[in-house]
Amino acid sequence: MSQTPDKDKHDDDATLSPKGRAKYRNLMIAGILVVIAAVMIFVVVSAFLN
Repeated sequence: MSQTPDKDKHDDDATLSPKGRAKYRNLMIAGILVVIAAVMIFVVVSAFLN
């Protein structure tokens, strides 16, 4: 990872490049994990309230 931030910025626009696609996939995985964590927290909280 010896790339400059300026070159990284240009890579963001090229979503069809492998690097851009990998970054997009990582964002998707992170979003899915956040949703799962939120659902689990909601289930635990509702279980305590009942």
